[in-house]
Amino acid sequence: MLDKKQLAEYFNISIRTVERMMDYGMPYYKTSADNGSVRFDLEEIKTWMKNNTKK
Repeated sequence: MLDKKQLAEYFNISIRTVERMMDYGMPYYKTSADNGSVRFDLEEIKTWMKNNTKK
């Protein structure tokens, strides 16, 4: 599971872009630890991006 920074670095995008993608429905998980931070499953994100980005 990746945090926002790690996901942004993996795809070479900004953290703000990750947050916008979350607003558009990108799947994420809120953790009960770390003040409710979010985590991302890389394979789920790849699938979501394939199905939800313009070609």
